[in-house]
Parts: sequence; C-alpha cells; structure tokens
Amino acid sequence: MKHIAVHEVGATPTAIMGALEPLTAVAIGILVFDELLTGRLVIGIVLILLAVLLIVLGKSFHLRTISHTITSIIKKNWRWKS
Repeated sequence: MKHIAVHEVGATPTAIMGALEPLTAVAIGILVFDELLTGRLVIGIVLILLAVLLIVLGKSFHLRTISHTITSIIKKNWRWKS
C-alpha cells in the first residue's frame, strides 16, 4: 500500500505521514479509549514532531542556522544582569 503512496505523492510526504502514525495511535488511544497521557508519551510526541520538522526543513536546515537562532533567542529573551 505504501508503494502506491510513494508513487502518487512522493517519498518525503509518505515518510512524514508514516512518522506521524504513532501520534495518531496515541490520539485515538487517549480520545477513544480513555488512556492516560503520560510524560513519556509527551516526550515521544515532541521527539517525533522534531524529527518530522527536520525532514521537512531538509537541507535548508544547517547547524550554523540553528546556533544563530538559539543565540538570537537567548539575547532577546534573557536580560543579563551586569
């Protein structure tokens, strides 16, 4: 079945949808079967979303860009006392 999806929409969107399958399972488990949302599930969800974000951004996401973004966020949001 996945080979049809790869052929129709491409490899990257198919990989993204495949990576989001566990999130769908967790959401259905919580909403339909009244399962508990634990800290481990939240951490797993965050890690999956970060991985999907890295896939989507692909080659345009460089280490230099990451360090520059983190540095600018720290400079804007933190007020260092002199």
